[in-house]
Amino acid sequence: MMMTRHPQVDSTRAGYVVATLLLVSGVTLATSAAAAPTLRDQIAAAVAAGEAQHYVKIVSLNTAPGQSQTMTSLAGPGIGMQVLTAVGTGGGDHMTVEYIKHTLYVKATLGFLEGTFGLSSAVAAREVNEWVVVTTNNPAFRTVYSAVTITSALSLFAGAGAVTSGSSTVVDGVRVKVMRVVIPKSPASPAGIETLYIALTGAPLPVEAVFSGDGVTSRMKFSQWGKHFTLRTPTTRLRMPSAQTG
Repeated sequence: MMMTRHPQVDSTRAGYVVATLLLVSGVTLATSAAAAPTLRDQIAAAVAAGEAQHYVKIVSLNTAPGQSQTMTSLAGPGIGMQVLTAVGTGGGDHMTVEYIKHTLYVKATLGFLEGTFGLSSAVAAREVNEWVVVTTNNPAFRTVYSAVTITSALSLFAGAGAVTSGSSTVVDGVRVKVMRVVIPKSPASPAGIETLYIALTGAPLPVEAVFSGDGVTSRMKFSQWGKHFTLRTPTTRLRMPSAQTG
């Protein structure tokens, strides 16, 4: 399967989200009382407001030429889950991820097991659609687990390029301000523009984020801020080995 063995949407957009996590972790809100907050300060305030809610639901659609990926996530402090479906010219694949008590659980079809986790066809075939514990020595462990927590969910707001502000608009019934961040090309992301929609009333919570660049688009909708959720630990009998090829 073309998409799932070498998932372009996964490797560009998801990689970008994880890479920018490192940038977000250093953002502060140190604005003086005498100075108006800069555009970056306003983005940082949205990140802080989101993290203060502790929990969020995210629904996203990522597309690239000949392929698409839908994702529904629940993200919390050190806990999270995702349900992903990827469709390409060769067919479709799906994966469910849960991160609970410092342990990563995955249930996936063959394409994700081979393309995301680097397993050989023979090894992956034994684990298709089975809940498995992903060991920390699997090269994909950090990338996958980092994408399901509240901090990672907000990491895409830490664009490294220029920031501009547009006029206000309404998204999902919420009056929002429009912020645009230039995303330079990097090994983790194509060059493009991230458009952020941040609530104008109440806490400056993110409502939506849209990325476009180099044929890749991503739309993420944020909702259910602060709504607590719990996850039940899956029953497993297998541990995913480190990546194997051949």
